[in-house]
Amino acid sequence: AAIFKVQVERLSHGVAKKFSQSALERHSTESIAIEIAKLVHEQYRATERLKDTPLLFKLRPYLTHRFLPEFLRIETGAIEALLIEGKCDSAARTTVFILGSVGIRAEQLNLVGRMGGAHSIVQAFNPDGATFLLDPLYGVAPQHNGDVLSIEETTRLQKSGAGARTVWSTITDGSRFHPLYENFPDLWKNTQGAAVEFEVDVDLGNSERLQIGQIDQSSAEVGDAAAKYGLTRYWQYLGHRFDRGWVRTMKFHQPTIVTFILTDNVRDNVITTTRKPNTVSGNTLQYIVQSGEKLSFHDGRAQINWLKLDSYQDVDAIIFERLR
Repeated sequence: AAIFKVQVERLSHGVAKKFSQSALERHSTESIAIEIAKLVHEQYRATERLKDTPLLFKLRPYLTHRFLPEFLRIETGAIEALLIEGKCDSAARTTVFILGSVGIRAEQLNLVGRMGGAHSIVQAFNPDGATFLLDPLYGVAPQHNGDVLSIEETTRLQKSGAGARTVWSTITDGSRFHPLYENFPDLWKNTQGAAVEFEVDVDLGNSERLQIGQIDQSSAEVGDAAAKYGLTRYWQYLGHRFDRGWVRTMKFHQPTIVTFILTDNVRDNVITTTRKPNTVSGNTLQYIVQSGEKLSFHDGRAQINWLKLDSYQDVDAIIFERLR
């Protein structure tokens, strides 16, 4: 296994060297980073229609898992750089890996819409510590007067009235605009694995009962149904699915019975709330909460199921009932 790690990383660093050769002819950190992001964008565009996902890519979450000993754990981004496979998070990790190979510090930055939608880009660092943003999958970057902008600069510019499509300008041919950028100042933003809390209000108003999703052995409609009631789209699962730094919190305005119905029997290792459920039975878990109480789900606490190769379970429906 250790030999396999060495071979994969050696090949990946070879790919990174090819990517960075032309970029290193540039004269500044920002121009080198833009050139690398441009090349990554072009490679991902060329492979985005491939249908067969390589086995190595399917195994990536486990070969890079934080619980693996370092002498076995493959460096983050190495597999993506080698295969050029996946979507926005893969393109971000590829870019971070290649930037790191030429001494430019960078990290994956996740953007999450409050009512839905998510995207991953890159936050890179200049030698003086100043940051700037790149979107290698879509081939754009926030720019103004020749400078590539940071989160704070982009937010200020868009809040001042600058159009998102003007701010997020192209860095290469074939670039695209992600609709999330229209609301960039209001997005949740966090580096991969960093803590971010999504807090939503559960207010039954005059209702006695509210059901999110149909009981049909599918989580397909749960996200849209949750967003309709202002709860965000991120309640279609329990455990860890997107980011281990996420904490999803419900704040209750009335004494409430909350019932989660899953598509399969409850696995103890995906129950990540600080307090235990009042009842767990089959595919159902239930909490009794009081007015003003918060119920927080710490995604990072979910344990991986090595048989199913996941650390989450799908939610079939959520039922809120007023407690009398």
